[in-house]
Amino acid sequence: MENLLKVAMVTKLFPKSHYSIYLGRAFENQLKRQVGIIFYRSKKEKYVQVALGRTKNVWSTNILYPFQILREAITDRPDLVHVQHEINMFGGLLTASAFPLLMFLLCFAKLRTVVTVHAVVPLHQIDKSFAKAFSFPRSLSFVLKCGLLTIFRSIVMLASSVIVHSNYCRECLISDYRASADQLFIVPMGVDENDLGSGPTCTWTTRLKGKKVILFFGYLSERKGVEYLIEAFHDVASRHPEYVLVIAGGILTYTQPYIERLKRIISEKKLDQRIIFTTTTPFPLEELHELYQLSEFVVFPYIYSISSSLPLSFAIQHHKPVIATNIGVFREEVNDNEDGLLCPPKDSQALRDTMLRLILNPDLKQRLSTNQAIKAKNRSWSICAQRTYEIYLKALQKHSS
Repeated sequence: MENLLKVAMVTKLFPKSHYSIYLGRAFENQLKRQVGIIFYRSKKEKYVQVALGRTKNVWSTNILYPFQILREAITDRPDLVHVQHEINMFGGLLTASAFPLLMFLLCFAKLRTVVTVHAVVPLHQIDKSFAKAFSFPRSLSFVLKCGLLTIFRSIVMLASSVIVHSNYCRECLISDYRASADQLFIVPMGVDENDLGSGPTCTWTTRLKGKKVILFFGYLSERKGVEYLIEAFHDVASRHPEYVLVIAGGILTYTQPYIERLKRIISEKKLDQRIIFTTTTPFPLEELHELYQLSEFVVFPYIYSISSSLPLSFAIQHHKPVIATNIGVFREEVNDNEDGLLCPPKDSQALRDTMLRLILNPDLKQRLSTNQAIKAKNRSWSICAQRTYEIYLKALQKHSS
């Protein structure tokens, strides 16, 4: 296989619903004769079993990770290094600040690099409120802005190609971080219609029997605006006793105070019997699919939209109508009145009215669901893998010309 493209993918492979697992599986199923991927994952994940090809435990979540990745890449000499960039992938904000060093080392070693940027933060949003939402000292918001500016600038300056999931993120990299338009490529978040789990676990089917479910799913952080959803549901619950709200999310290192605040709000509003709050981390994949299957619709009440969303792709996968705030990526991903409904952020009354509109209009709900099914067919992971492979080839052609 002389023409086999050898790619080292720097990524996490945990939890089971991680982006790279879906993408890697699509490569193995569709393009194994064209691409051979070696996954460079965190040493912390060495006890996690993944059903993928070659996997190496390469980097630590500390300041040494740039040198560990470089050493492995020099040994393997791949045709390309593909880095999946998430702000907290290598640890916290301190270790994230070393990412420009990783980019420089890979460039210095003449290793062609493709970076998928999963979240892009507009510079004007990085203020004291933004810092607070990510548990960063408000007084140091300027330091945070400088740090993120350095990280994103290093990516657009040193990467051969940059992949984002939406035009919103692409335009932000161009306008705020001076990226070149011809180095940016859009690969939307994939949808796997064939993987709905191994079947219902009955955990939630039994618990929610006789109830209609409104679902929020995702890591629980302040930027998600879940308090506005709780406030909106307070009125919905009084009018529609058959509905329950399930808030199913994961915990990050900095989100515990926010989670405690949400629990207090639920208790103060006496919604303990109407809101099911679960923070299993990681959330079992089979239960995730079970909850989506049981839900009437899924709500995304975010106050900051800096990335495309796997929870949104799960809603598309299960053909569920969505309600999302009219900001950032959601404005692009959700077609208002076609496959979802949009409402203003930080507005619990508008969110309540939008939820009631969907509850009281079954024809609307059915139409949104039908259009989600159509969207799902055009967003398969095999299409994402093919598009990514084409970007690999363009990156190689750029260097050979």
